[in-house]
Amino acid sequence: MQAILILTITVTLLLLPGSSTAETYAECQTRCANEKATREEVCPPPDQYEEADQARAQCLQDSEKAYTSCLNGCPPLPSPDK
Repeated sequence: MQAILILTITVTLLLLPGSSTAETYAECQTRCANEKATREEVCPPPDQYEEADQARAQCLQDSEKAYTSCLNGCPPLPSPDK
Protein backbone atom coordinates (compact mmCIF):
# COMPACT_ATOMS: atom_id res chain seq x y z
CA MET A 1 0.00 0.00 0.00
CA GLN A 2 2.85 2.37 0.80
CA ALA A 3 4.44 1.70 -2.58
CA ILE A 4 1.26 2.75 -4.39
CA LEU A 5 1.00 5.91 -2.30
CA ILE A 6 4.66 6.81 -2.92
CA LEU A 7 4.28 6.11 -6.64
CA THR A 8 1.14 8.26 -6.84
CA ILE A 9 2.80 11.16 -5.03
CA THR A 10 5.91 10.91 -7.20
CA VAL A 11 3.92 10.91 -10.44
CA THR A 12 1.83 13.85 -9.21
CA LEU A 13 4.93 15.85 -8.33
CA LEU A 14 6.49 15.11 -11.72
CA LEU A 15 3.42 16.41 -13.53
CA LEU A 16 3.08 19.64 -11.53
CA PRO A 17 5.81 21.67 -13.28
CA GLY A 18 4.26 20.91 -16.65
CA SER A 19 0.83 22.02 -15.57
CA SER A 20 1.56 25.73 -15.90
CA THR A 21 3.54 25.97 -19.12
CA ALA A 22 1.21 28.60 -20.57
CA GLU A 23 2.83 31.96 -21.02
CA THR A 24 1.08 34.92 -19.39
CA TYR A 25 0.54 38.21 -21.19
CA ALA A 26 3.19 39.94 -19.07
CA GLU A 27 5.74 37.20 -19.80
CA CYS A 28 4.93 37.45 -23.49
CA GLN A 29 5.41 41.24 -23.44
CA THR A 30 8.76 40.82 -21.72
CA ARG A 31 9.88 38.19 -24.23
CA CYS A 32 8.83 40.41 -27.16
CA ALA A 33 10.68 43.40 -25.70
CA ASN A 34 13.82 41.32 -25.17
CA GLU A 35 13.67 40.01 -28.74
CA LYS A 36 13.22 43.57 -30.03
CA ALA A 37 16.24 44.79 -28.07
CA THR A 38 18.32 41.91 -29.41
CA ARG A 39 17.29 42.68 -32.99
CA GLU A 40 18.08 46.37 -32.57
CA GLU A 41 21.55 45.57 -31.23
CA VAL A 42 22.53 44.12 -34.60
CA CYS A 43 21.23 47.12 -36.54
CA PRO A 44 23.96 49.27 -38.08
CA PRO A 45 25.11 52.10 -35.83
CA PRO A 46 24.18 55.69 -36.66
CA ASP A 47 26.63 57.04 -39.22
CA GLN A 48 27.38 60.22 -41.08
CA TYR A 49 26.60 58.57 -44.39
CA GLU A 50 23.05 58.65 -45.66
CA GLU A 51 23.09 55.02 -46.84
CA ALA A 52 24.00 53.75 -43.37
CA ASP A 53 21.30 55.90 -41.80
CA GLN A 54 18.74 54.50 -44.24
CA ALA A 55 19.85 50.95 -43.46
CA ARG A 56 19.56 51.65 -39.72
CA ALA A 57 16.12 53.22 -40.13
CA GLN A 58 14.94 50.20 -42.15
CA CYS A 59 16.37 47.81 -39.55
CA LEU A 60 14.62 49.67 -36.72
CA GLN A 61 11.37 49.73 -38.68
CA ASP A 62 11.59 45.98 -39.30
CA SER A 63 12.29 45.46 -35.59
CA GLU A 64 9.21 47.49 -34.66
CA LYS A 65 7.03 45.47 -37.08
CA ALA A 66 8.34 42.20 -35.61
CA TYR A 67 7.67 43.52 -32.09
CA THR A 68 4.09 44.45 -32.98
CA SER A 69 3.57 41.06 -34.59
CA CYS A 70 4.98 39.36 -31.50
CA LEU A 71 2.62 41.30 -29.22
CA ASN A 72 -0.33 40.41 -31.45
CA GLY A 73 0.56 36.74 -30.93
CA CYS A 74 0.50 37.04 -27.14
CA PRO A 75 -2.36 35.42 -25.23
CA PRO A 76 -5.22 37.81 -24.51
CA LEU A 77 -5.43 39.52 -21.16
CA PRO A 78 -7.75 37.72 -18.77
CA SER A 79 -11.11 39.44 -18.53
CA PRO A 80 -11.78 41.03 -15.14
CA ASP A 81 -14.27 39.13 -13.02
CA LYS A 82 -17.48 40.92 -12.16
